[in-house]
Amino acid sequence: MLSKAEEKYIYDELYHFEIEKYLATSALDFDLVCAADVFVYMGDLHKTMHILKSRNNVDFSIAFTTEHSDIGEYVLQSSGRYTHSRNYIENICSKLGYKLETHSIHPLRKEANTQIYGGLYILSSKQKKIRK
Repeated sequence: MLSKAEEKYIYDELYHFEIEKYLATSALDFDLVCAADVFVYMGDLHKTMHILKSRNNVDFSIAFTTEHSDIGEYVLQSSGRYTHSRNYIENICSKLGYKLETHSIHPLRKEANTQIYGGLYILSSKQKKIRK
């Protein structure tokens, strides 16, 4: 994917890191974080969201998608992707001090002639910062 991205000549920088390692070791001054089709490959999002909030130096918003589920917190599907429930995301917001600005459910793609639905979330960090 990185080589395809490089071919487009539209990115200032590209990195190959595990997301938590990047967030834990890089200077973070993001006012907007976009994670489209990223969290579907991660189960527990708590640590990533904690690192992002505790290390980012400015108030920010994070926009991301998940595959949607009404069951439990997160579940690994046979596709190798995780589903996440709105309740799970709301619990992360409550524990880490994010504000859920918006949430909506949309069709993401078809898989074996079945429509897969996903949640689109926008969270704000503009509440009290958590300590490292």
